[in-house]
Amino acid sequence: MTIVAFTRASANTLAGMADVHFALYDEAVHYAAEAAGVTSFESNLVLLMDLLLLEATG
Repeated sequence: MTIVAFTRASANTLAGMADVHFALYDEAVHYAAEAAGVTSFESNLVLLMDLLLLEATG
């Protein structure tokens, strides 16, 4: 079994436990996105997962 972790680029204990670690950079906060409850980290994570699923099924 392989453990894959998607985390913020900041220090994270989960990164050390994962076999494969994707550290996603969370750029400066955009106030409209913050008000909507969506961070750049979350949107980057969703995009990365979409790309991985597309590659796996394509």
